[in-house]
Amino acid sequence: MEELFIITRNRYKKLEFQHLFKKYLPGTKIKFESLKFKEICSLSQIANLKEKISSAYQKFKRPVLVDDTSIFINRYHDFPGTHNK
Repeated sequence: MEELFIITRNRYKKLEFQHLFKKYLPGTKIKFESLKFKEICSLSQIANLKEKISSAYQKFKRPVLVDDTSIFINRYHDFPGTHNK
């Protein structure tokens, strides 16, 4: 398998991914990269992810896994959603 690029700026996510890949996919080569994404300000988590994945793939021309987190609280009409920072 080719090397899988994991795009994250979070050092704790990096440790989590290293642990999970070592445990469940030990033969997979992974490389961590940091990439500052242009935020498209969409309320759609899917649209945001598609844009980030497309940007990362265009830059690295390799399979990528993009780490992105959103939180949705139904009681508050999915607030804060994709803009949880």
